[in-house]
Amino acid sequence: MRLLHSACALFLFVPAIAQNYSWVGTYAGDGIAGLTNGPADQARFQTPYGIAIDDSAGVMYVADALNHCIRRVQNGVVTTLAGSGSQGDQDGQGPNARFYVPTGVYYHDGHIYVSDNGNHKVKRVDQQGNVVTIAGTGAPGVTNGPASIAQFYNPVEVAVRQDGVVFISDYGNHTIRRIENGVVSTFAGNPGVAGDQLGTGMNARFDRPTGIAFDTLDNLYVADQMNHKVKVISSAGVVTLLAGSGNQASVDGLGSSASFTRPTYMAWDPTGGLMVAEWMGNLIRRITLQGAVTTVAGTGQNGYYDGPVLSAMFNAPYGIAVDERGNAYIGDKENHVVRYLAKEGESLLHLPDLSTSPIALSIHPNPATSVATLLWPGPSAPTMVELIDARGARLQADVRRFADRVDLDVAALPAGLYVVRVSGDGRVGSARLVRE
Repeated sequence: MRLLHSACALFLFVPAIAQNYSWVGTYAGDGIAGLTNGPADQARFQTPYGIAIDDSAGVMYVADALNHCIRRVQNGVVTTLAGSGSQGDQDGQGPNARFYVPTGVYYHDGHIYVSDNGNHKVKRVDQQGNVVTIAGTGAPGVTNGPASIAQFYNPVEVAVRQDGVVFISDYGNHTIRRIENGVVSTFAGNPGVAGDQLGTGMNARFDRPTGIAFDTLDNLYVADQMNHKVKVISSAGVVTLLAGSGNQASVDGLGSSASFTRPTYMAWDPTGGLMVAEWMGNLIRRITLQGAVTTVAGTGQNGYYDGPVLSAMFNAPYGIAVDERGNAYIGDKENHVVRYLAKEGESLLHLPDLSTSPIALSIHPNPATSVATLLWPGPSAPTMVELIDARGARLQADVRRFADRVDLDVAALPAGLYVVRVSGDGRVGSARLVRE
Protein backbone atom coordinates (compact mmCIF):
# COMPACT_ATOMS: atom_id res chain seq x y z
CA MET A 1 0.00 0.00 0.00
CA ARG A 2 1.52 3.33 -1.09
CA LEU A 3 -0.14 6.57 -0.12
CA LEU A 4 0.90 9.13 -2.67
CA HIS A 5 -0.65 12.21 -1.10
CA SER A 6 0.51 13.05 1.91
CA ALA A 7 10.62 20.01 5.65
CA CYS A 8 15.15 20.93 11.15
CA ALA A 9 13.61 22.09 14.28
CA LEU A 10 15.97 22.74 17.18
CA PHE A 11 15.14 21.07 20.44
CA LEU A 12 14.20 23.38 23.31
CA PHE A 13 15.20 22.30 26.80
CA VAL A 14 11.77 22.13 28.36
CA PRO A 15 10.01 19.17 29.96
CA ALA A 16 7.71 17.52 27.46
CA ILE A 17 5.91 14.30 26.72
CA ALA A 18 7.76 12.20 24.15
CA GLN A 19 6.54 12.61 20.59
CA ASN A 20 4.44 9.71 19.33
CA TYR A 21 4.24 8.79 15.67
CA SER A 22 1.55 6.78 13.96
CA TRP A 23 2.01 6.56 10.19
CA VAL A 24 4.63 6.48 7.44
CA GLY A 25 3.67 7.82 4.03
CA THR A 26 5.22 9.20 0.85
CA TYR A 27 5.71 12.97 0.83
CA ALA A 28 7.37 13.50 -2.55
CA GLY A 29 8.49 11.32 -5.41
CA ASP A 30 6.87 8.46 -7.30
CA GLY A 31 9.51 5.84 -6.47
CA ILE A 32 11.19 5.86 -9.88
CA ALA A 33 14.70 7.28 -10.16
CA GLY A 34 14.77 10.40 -12.30
CA LEU A 35 14.85 14.17 -12.39
CA THR A 36 11.30 15.43 -12.82
CA ASN A 37 9.79 18.58 -11.35
CA GLY A 38 6.10 19.15 -10.73
CA PRO A 39 3.44 18.02 -8.25
CA ALA A 40 5.02 16.13 -5.35
CA ASP A 41 3.42 12.80 -6.20
CA GLN A 42 4.63 12.99 -9.82
CA ALA A 43 8.13 14.35 -9.17
CA ARG A 44 11.23 12.17 -9.33
CA PHE A 45 14.46 12.08 -7.35
CA GLN A 46 17.59 9.97 -7.62
CA THR A 47 18.95 8.90 -4.22
CA PRO A 48 17.80 11.80 -2.02
CA TYR A 49 20.11 12.26 0.96
CA GLY A 50 19.97 15.28 3.29
CA ILE A 51 16.82 17.26 4.01
CA ALA A 52 16.41 20.75 5.49
CA ILE A 53 13.28 22.68 6.38
CA ASP A 54 12.51 26.38 6.55
CA ASP A 55 9.38 26.29 8.71
CA SER A 56 8.84 30.03 8.39
CA ALA A 57 8.20 29.69 4.66
CA GLY A 58 6.96 26.10 4.55
CA VAL A 59 9.82 25.04 2.30
CA MET A 60 11.83 21.82 2.18
CA TYR A 61 15.26 21.48 0.57
CA VAL A 62 16.59 18.12 -0.60
CA ALA A 63 20.13 17.11 -1.52
CA ASP A 64 19.31 15.05 -4.62
CA ALA A 65 22.64 13.28 -4.67
CA LEU A 66 22.83 11.40 -7.95
CA ASN A 67 20.97 14.14 -9.78
CA HIS A 68 23.76 16.45 -8.54
CA CYS A 69 21.34 19.20 -7.62
CA ILE A 70 19.40 20.83 -4.80
CA ARG A 71 15.64 20.48 -5.00
CA ARG A 72 12.95 22.57 -3.33
CA VAL A 73 9.49 21.41 -2.25
CA GLN A 74 6.88 24.09 -1.56
CA ASN A 75 3.08 24.02 -1.66
CA GLY A 76 3.17 20.44 -2.88
CA VAL A 77 5.36 21.25 -5.90
CA VAL A 78 8.96 20.13 -6.50
CA THR A 79 11.39 22.40 -8.35
CA THR A 80 15.15 22.45 -8.89
CA LEU A 81 16.83 25.30 -7.00
CA ALA A 82 20.38 24.75 -8.24
CA GLY A 83 22.17 22.28 -10.46
CA SER A 84 21.31 20.86 -13.86
CA GLY A 85 21.37 17.11 -13.31
CA SER A 86 24.91 16.82 -14.64
CA GLN A 87 27.85 16.40 -12.32
CA GLY A 88 30.54 19.05 -12.17
CA ASP A 89 32.01 21.74 -10.00
CA GLN A 90 30.86 25.22 -10.84
CA ASP A 91 29.56 28.19 -8.92
CA GLY A 92 26.74 30.02 -10.63
CA GLN A 93 23.02 30.54 -10.70
CA GLY A 94 20.38 27.82 -10.88
CA PRO A 95 20.97 25.40 -13.78
CA ASN A 96 24.38 26.95 -14.49
CA ALA A 97 25.74 25.68 -11.16
CA ARG A 98 27.23 22.20 -10.80
CA PHE A 99 27.55 19.80 -7.88
CA TYR A 100 29.01 16.31 -7.59
CA VAL A 101 26.93 14.11 -5.29
CA PRO A 102 25.69 16.71 -2.79
CA THR A 103 24.81 14.82 0.39
CA GLY A 104 24.04 17.37 3.11
CA VAL A 105 21.86 20.48 3.26
CA TYR A 106 21.22 22.88 6.14
CA TYR A 107 18.99 25.94 6.16
CA HIS A 108 20.25 28.99 8.08
CA ASP A 109 19.36 32.65 7.83
CA GLY A 110 18.00 32.55 4.29
CA HIS A 111 20.73 30.34 2.84
CA ILE A 112 21.16 26.64 2.19
CA TYR A 113 24.56 25.20 3.12
CA VAL A 114 25.61 22.17 1.07
CA SER A 115 28.16 19.40 1.57
CA ASP A 116 29.32 18.85 -1.99
CA ASN A 117 30.69 15.42 -1.25
CA GLY A 118 32.30 14.44 -4.53
CA ASN A 119 33.89 17.86 -4.97
CA HIS A 120 35.28 17.90 -1.40
CA LYS A 121 33.77 21.34 -0.86
CA VAL A 122 31.23 23.24 1.20
CA LYS A 123 28.94 25.53 -0.78
CA ARG A 124 26.16 27.99 -0.04
CA VAL A 125 23.00 28.66 -2.05
CA ASP A 126 20.69 31.66 -1.75
CA GLN A 127 16.97 31.78 -2.44
CA GLN A 128 17.55 32.67 -6.10
CA GLY A 129 19.72 29.60 -6.60
CA ASN A 130 23.04 31.44 -6.64
CA VAL A 131 25.79 28.99 -5.61
CA VAL A 132 29.14 29.99 -4.11
CA THR A 133 31.95 27.88 -2.67
CA ILE A 134 32.72 28.86 0.91
CA ALA A 135 35.54 26.36 1.61
CA GLY A 136 37.58 23.69 -0.13
CA THR A 137 39.96 23.53 -3.07
CA GLY A 138 38.24 20.60 -4.75
CA ALA A 139 41.11 18.21 -4.03
CA PRO A 140 40.77 15.70 -1.18
CA GLY A 141 43.02 16.40 1.78
CA VAL A 142 43.32 17.41 5.43
CA THR A 143 44.63 20.97 5.16
CA ASN A 144 43.36 23.57 7.64
CA GLY A 145 43.65 27.32 7.16
CA PRO A 146 42.00 29.98 5.00
CA ALA A 147 38.91 28.59 3.28
CA SER A 148 40.42 29.03 -0.18
CA ILE A 149 43.29 26.61 0.54
CA ALA A 150 41.57 24.28 3.01
CA GLN A 151 40.81 20.70 2.02
CA PHE A 152 38.12 18.17 2.93
CA TYR A 153 37.71 14.51 2.07
CA ASN A 154 34.14 13.59 1.10
CA PRO A 155 32.30 15.88 3.54
CA VAL A 156 28.89 14.35 4.25
CA GLU A 157 26.81 16.63 6.45
CA VAL A 158 26.79 20.30 7.37
CA ALA A 159 25.24 22.18 10.30
CA VAL A 160 25.34 25.82 11.29
CA ARG A 161 25.64 26.86 14.94
CA GLN A 162 23.45 29.66 16.25
CA ASP A 163 26.33 32.14 15.88
CA GLY A 164 26.79 31.27 12.20
CA VAL A 165 29.85 29.03 12.54
CA VAL A 166 29.64 26.17 10.03
CA PHE A 167 30.45 22.59 11.08
CA ILE A 168 31.08 19.66 8.74
CA SER A 169 31.30 15.92 9.22
CA ASP A 170 34.45 15.23 7.22
CA TYR A 171 33.69 11.61 6.47
CA GLY A 172 36.88 10.56 4.73
CA ASN A 173 39.08 12.31 7.30
CA HIS A 174 37.19 10.86 10.30
CA THR A 175 36.86 14.32 11.79
CA ILE A 176 34.49 17.16 12.57
CA ARG A 177 35.67 20.39 10.94
CA ARG A 178 34.46 23.96 11.29
CA ILE A 179 34.55 27.16 9.27
CA GLU A 180 34.77 30.36 11.33
CA ASN A 181 35.60 33.80 9.98
CA GLY A 182 36.76 32.24 6.72
CA VAL A 183 39.18 29.81 8.38
CA VAL A 184 38.85 26.03 8.48
CA SER A 185 40.01 24.09 11.54
CA THR A 186 39.59 20.62 13.05
CA PHE A 187 37.11 20.60 15.93
CA ALA A 188 37.37 16.94 16.97
CA GLY A 189 39.09 13.80 15.72
CA ASN A 190 42.52 13.11 14.29
CA PRO A 191 42.64 13.83 10.53
CA GLY A 192 42.97 10.65 8.52
CA VAL A 193 43.00 8.39 11.59
CA ALA A 194 39.96 6.19 12.13
CA GLY A 195 39.19 4.89 15.61
CA ASP A 196 36.75 4.85 18.47
CA GLN A 197 37.91 6.96 21.35
CA LEU A 198 36.36 9.50 23.68
CA GLY A 199 38.41 12.53 24.64
CA THR A 200 38.99 16.17 23.78
CA GLY A 201 39.63 17.63 20.35
CA MET A 202 42.19 15.71 18.33
CA ASN A 203 42.53 13.07 21.06
CA ALA A 204 39.06 11.80 20.16
CA ARG A 205 38.53 9.30 17.35
CA PHE A 206 35.67 8.68 14.91
CA ASP A 207 35.17 6.24 12.07
CA ARG A 208 33.29 7.73 9.12
CA PRO A 209 31.15 10.32 10.96
CA THR A 210 28.01 11.28 9.06
CA GLY A 211 25.04 13.10 10.62
CA ILE A 212 25.55 16.08 12.91
CA ALA A 213 22.95 18.09 14.85
CA PHE A 214 23.17 20.90 17.39
CA ASP A 215 21.04 21.30 20.48
CA THR A 216 20.26 24.78 21.83
CA LEU A 217 23.22 24.66 24.21
CA ASP A 218 25.60 24.27 21.25
CA ASN A 219 26.45 20.65 21.98
CA LEU A 220 27.05 18.84 18.70
CA TYR A 221 25.68 15.31 18.30
CA VAL A 222 27.51 13.04 15.85
CA ALA A 223 26.42 9.83 14.17
CA ASP A 224 29.70 7.89 14.30
CA GLN A 225 28.61 5.60 11.52
CA MET A 226 31.17 2.81 11.33
CA ASN A 227 31.43 2.68 15.13
CA HIS A 228 27.62 2.30 15.27
CA LYS A 229 27.37 4.96 17.97
CA VAL A 230 26.00 8.43 18.61
CA LYS A 231 28.43 10.75 20.39
CA VAL A 232 28.24 14.27 21.82
CA ILE A 233 30.82 17.02 21.48
CA SER A 234 30.58 19.89 23.97
CA SER A 235 31.31 23.45 22.93
CA ALA A 236 34.78 22.92 24.47
CA GLY A 237 35.42 19.95 22.17
CA VAL A 238 34.96 17.19 24.76
CA VAL A 239 33.59 14.02 23.14
CA THR A 240 31.36 11.69 25.18
CA LEU A 241 29.05 8.78 24.36
CA LEU A 242 25.29 9.26 24.17
CA ALA A 243 24.29 5.78 23.01
CA GLY A 244 25.58 2.69 21.25
CA SER A 245 27.49 -0.44 22.20
CA GLY A 246 29.64 -0.48 19.10
CA ASN A 247 28.02 -3.69 17.91
CA GLN A 248 26.39 -3.61 14.49
CA ALA A 249 22.82 -4.39 15.51
CA SER A 250 19.51 -2.63 16.04
CA VAL A 251 18.78 -3.04 19.73
CA ASP A 252 16.76 -0.66 21.88
CA GLY A 253 18.10 0.15 25.32
CA LEU A 254 19.87 2.72 27.45
CA GLY A 255 23.24 4.21 26.56
CA SER A 256 25.88 1.59 25.79
CA SER A 257 23.32 -1.23 26.06
CA ALA A 258 21.64 0.01 22.87
CA SER A 259 23.01 -0.74 19.42
CA PHE A 260 22.78 0.76 15.94
CA THR A 261 23.37 -0.48 12.43
CA ARG A 262 25.14 2.41 10.70
CA PRO A 263 23.35 5.49 12.01
CA THR A 264 23.36 8.30 9.47
CA TYR A 265 21.60 11.68 9.71
CA MET A 266 19.85 13.10 12.76
CA ALA A 267 17.35 15.81 13.75
CA TRP A 268 15.60 16.93 16.94
CA ASP A 269 11.89 16.57 17.42
CA PRO A 270 10.05 19.31 19.36
CA THR A 271 9.88 17.22 22.53
CA GLY A 272 13.62 16.74 22.88
CA GLY A 273 14.14 13.45 21.11
CA LEU A 274 17.03 12.99 18.70
CA MET A 275 15.63 11.25 15.62
CA VAL A 276 18.17 9.02 13.86
CA ALA A 277 17.90 7.54 10.39
CA GLU A 278 19.54 4.12 10.53
CA TRP A 279 20.81 3.40 7.07
CA MET A 280 21.57 -0.31 7.07
CA GLY A 281 19.02 -1.08 9.75
CA ASN A 282 16.23 0.42 7.61
CA LEU A 283 14.80 1.96 10.78
CA ILE A 284 14.09 5.32 12.35
CA ARG A 285 15.31 5.43 15.95
CA ARG A 286 14.87 8.01 18.72
CA ILE A 287 17.29 8.88 21.54
CA THR A 288 16.49 10.89 24.66
CA LEU A 289 19.03 13.13 26.36
CA GLN A 290 19.48 10.34 28.88
CA GLY A 291 20.52 7.99 26.07
CA ALA A 292 17.36 5.87 25.94
CA VAL A 293 17.03 4.45 22.43
CA THR A 294 13.73 3.27 20.96
CA THR A 295 12.65 2.20 17.49
CA VAL A 296 10.11 4.63 16.05
CA ALA A 297 9.44 3.28 12.57
CA GLY A 298 10.34 0.44 10.26
CA THR A 299 10.44 -3.34 10.36
CA GLY A 300 14.18 -3.61 9.83
CA GLN A 301 13.66 -5.14 6.38
CA ASN A 302 14.41 -3.15 3.26
CA GLY A 303 11.35 -2.41 1.15
CA TYR A 304 8.79 0.21 0.26
CA TYR A 305 5.62 0.07 2.30
CA ASP A 306 3.56 2.95 3.65
CA GLY A 307 1.49 2.21 6.71
CA PRO A 308 1.52 2.05 10.53
CA VAL A 309 4.97 2.96 11.83
CA LEU A 310 6.13 -0.50 12.87
CA SER A 311 4.81 -2.10 9.67
CA ALA A 312 6.32 0.45 7.29
CA MET A 313 9.46 -0.36 5.33
CA PHE A 314 12.36 1.81 4.12
CA ASN A 315 15.26 1.13 1.80
CA ALA A 316 18.38 2.88 3.09
CA PRO A 317 16.90 5.88 4.97
CA TYR A 318 19.48 8.67 5.07
CA GLY A 319 18.48 12.28 5.58
CA ILE A 320 16.00 13.26 8.25
CA ALA A 321 14.40 16.56 9.27
CA VAL A 322 11.55 17.44 11.63
CA ASP A 323 9.11 20.31 11.15
CA GLU A 324 7.85 22.55 13.93
CA ARG A 325 4.68 20.48 14.29
CA GLY A 326 6.74 17.37 15.00
CA ASN A 327 6.36 15.51 11.70
CA ALA A 328 9.57 13.90 10.45
CA TYR A 329 10.70 13.64 6.82
CA ILE A 330 13.17 11.05 5.57
CA GLY A 331 15.33 10.86 2.47
CA ASP A 332 14.57 7.24 1.54
CA LYS A 333 17.61 6.84 -0.65
CA GLU A 334 17.11 3.61 -2.55
CA ASN A 335 13.36 4.17 -2.93
CA HIS A 336 14.09 7.58 -4.52
CA VAL A 337 11.42 9.32 -2.46
CA VAL A 338 10.98 11.57 0.54
CA ARG A 339 8.86 9.82 3.14
CA TYR A 340 6.98 11.40 6.03
CA LEU A 341 6.60 10.14 9.57
CA ALA A 342 3.38 11.65 10.84
CA LYS A 343 3.02 12.50 14.49
CA GLU A 344 0.07 10.88 16.16
CA GLY A 345 -3.16 12.48 14.98
CA GLU A 346 -1.80 13.77 11.66
CA SER A 347 -1.56 10.68 9.47
CA LEU A 348 -3.47 10.19 6.28
CA LEU A 349 -5.71 7.42 7.55
CA HIS A 350 -5.89 8.79 11.06
CA LEU A 351 -6.58 12.46 10.44
CA PRO A 352 -7.83 14.14 13.60
CA ASP A 353 -11.43 15.12 14.10
CA LEU A 354 -11.03 18.88 13.81
CA SER A 355 -14.47 19.68 15.17
CA THR A 356 -14.63 21.70 18.38
CA SER A 357 -18.40 21.57 18.60
CA PRO A 358 -20.82 18.72 17.91
CA ILE A 359 -21.91 19.78 14.43
CA ALA A 360 -22.69 16.82 12.22
CA LEU A 361 -21.43 17.74 8.76
CA SER A 362 -21.90 15.62 5.68
CA ILE A 363 -20.56 15.78 2.14
CA HIS A 364 -22.14 14.44 -1.02
CA PRO A 365 -21.22 12.96 -3.34
CA ASN A 366 -18.38 11.37 -1.41
CA PRO A 367 -16.16 10.18 -3.08
CA ALA A 368 -16.33 13.15 -5.46
CA THR A 369 -14.77 13.86 -8.83
CA SER A 370 -15.94 17.40 -9.62
CA VAL A 371 -18.18 19.35 -7.22
CA ALA A 372 -18.75 18.22 -3.63
CA THR A 373 -21.46 19.80 -1.47
CA LEU A 374 -21.04 20.08 2.29
CA LEU A 375 -24.26 20.67 4.22
CA TRP A 376 -24.05 23.58 6.70
CA PRO A 377 -26.73 24.25 9.38
CA GLY A 378 -26.63 28.06 9.01
CA PRO A 379 -28.27 30.42 9.79
CA SER A 380 -25.69 32.30 7.69
CA ALA A 381 -22.94 31.31 5.34
CA PRO A 382 -19.73 30.10 7.05
CA THR A 383 -16.95 32.65 7.45
CA MET A 384 -14.12 30.20 6.80
CA VAL A 385 -13.70 27.08 4.70
CA GLU A 386 -10.38 25.19 4.84
CA LEU A 387 -9.33 22.26 2.71
CA ILE A 388 -6.52 20.28 4.34
CA ASP A 389 -4.46 17.54 2.74
CA ALA A 390 -2.75 14.56 4.35
CA ARG A 391 0.40 16.55 5.10
CA GLY A 392 -1.60 19.07 7.11
CA ALA A 393 -1.18 21.69 4.38
CA ARG A 394 -3.99 24.13 3.57
CA LEU A 395 -4.99 24.02 -0.10
CA GLN A 396 -6.61 26.51 -2.40
CA ALA A 397 -9.91 25.46 -3.98
CA ASP A 398 -12.83 27.11 -5.72
CA VAL A 399 -15.41 27.48 -2.91
CA ARG A 400 -18.92 28.91 -2.96
CA ARG A 401 -20.59 29.56 0.39
CA PHE A 402 -24.30 29.60 1.10
CA ALA A 403 -26.37 29.75 4.28
CA ASP A 404 -27.17 26.05 4.04
CA ARG A 405 -24.20 24.57 2.17
CA VAL A 406 -20.71 24.90 0.77
CA ASP A 407 -19.89 23.85 -2.78
CA LEU A 408 -16.27 22.82 -3.44
CA ASP A 409 -14.82 22.34 -6.89
CA VAL A 410 -12.42 19.43 -6.37
CA ALA A 411 -11.81 18.56 -10.02
CA ALA A 412 -8.22 19.84 -9.93
CA LEU A 413 -7.29 17.98 -6.73
CA PRO A 414 -5.17 14.82 -6.87
CA ALA A 415 -6.94 11.66 -5.80
CA GLY A 416 -6.72 11.09 -2.07
CA LEU A 417 -8.17 11.82 1.34
CA TYR A 418 -8.81 15.38 2.62
CA VAL A 419 -10.44 17.14 5.54
CA VAL A 420 -12.81 20.06 5.04
CA ARG A 421 -13.01 22.37 8.06
CA VAL A 422 -15.82 24.91 8.20
CA SER A 423 -16.49 27.62 10.78
CA GLY A 424 -19.00 30.39 11.32
CA ASP A 425 -21.57 31.71 13.83
CA GLY A 426 -19.27 30.57 16.63
CA ARG A 427 -19.30 26.97 15.47
CA VAL A 428 -16.73 24.70 13.86
CA GLY A 429 -17.18 21.39 12.11
CA SER A 430 -15.25 19.07 9.85
CA ALA A 431 -15.82 16.23 7.47
CA ARG A 432 -13.63 13.92 5.45
CA LEU A 433 -13.67 14.08 1.69
CA VAL A 434 -12.40 11.44 -0.71
CA ARG A 435 -11.35 12.63 -4.16
CA GLU A 436 -11.56 9.75 -6.63
